[in-house]
Amino acid sequence: MTSDERNKMITRDVNFIVQGAMSIQALSNKQKVNIKNISEINCTLHDAKAIFDDLYDKAKPHK
Repeated sequence: MTSDERNKMITRDVNFIVQGAMSIQALSNKQKVNIKNISEINCTLHDAKAIFDDLYDKAKPHK
């Protein structure tokens, strides 16, 4: 696998993670999600993980 192919796979995975995280956030806020705009987000894997972790912490039930 070339580094270009690997980068494309990572970008696809990051976009998928961000879409999922934004969908969770929208559901928790009872808002509609515009997937077309979300898929255009370009961020690093580290940023996507930070977003996901933050949203996961906010979404999980607190005791």
